[in-house]
Amino acid sequence: MTGWAYEHDYYGYFGINVGDLDVPNYRFFIALITQVDWSWNHAAILGSLILVCFGLAIFGDRAKNRFVILVIGVAFLTLFWLGYLLAAGNAKVAAQRDLAQTDDNQLPRIAIEFADTHRFARGDIEDEVKSQYLRLLVATKDRLYVYIPISLSLPKAYVGVVAIDRSKVLAYSLETRIK
Repeated sequence: MTGWAYEHDYYGYFGINVGDLDVPNYRFFIALITQVDWSWNHAAILGSLILVCFGLAIFGDRAKNRFVILVIGVAFLTLFWLGYLLAAGNAKVAAQRDLAQTDDNQLPRIAIEFADTHRFARGDIEDEVKSQYLRLLVATKDRLYVYIPISLSLPKAYVGVVAIDRSKVLAYSLETRIK
């Protein structure tokens, strides 16, 4: 749940519904793992919460007292809510970092070569795809989602994400920053 919430909120900042992306399910698990700063303290807390969840599930299955079952249900809902709040906060920070025209942007630059002379109905899309600042947001098996980072200092900033059909792409190159 936490991994899906992170992906949903992160791509939501770019105007993309995560359900429209053809991403494998294991990606949500990876997003879950990346939500926690893996210091020993955080790992111990996360491990304890997982053990509590399993314990509550086992104990709840055997409990006959309705009050105990209610407490277990509330505990599960609380854990889900806390997981969502953690994921939503992390997604907002990551999206703002990746939306911005800064050196902190973690997404690779991309240069695209189309298979044939490709014409876009709108000239601004063609200019965007040819930009030296173009970034790869996500690549699925059918599409490349690309965008140009924006200035977040503007009162109203909009980002335009272009979905490019992979069958129209002859080749593309990625440039990533080495830390």
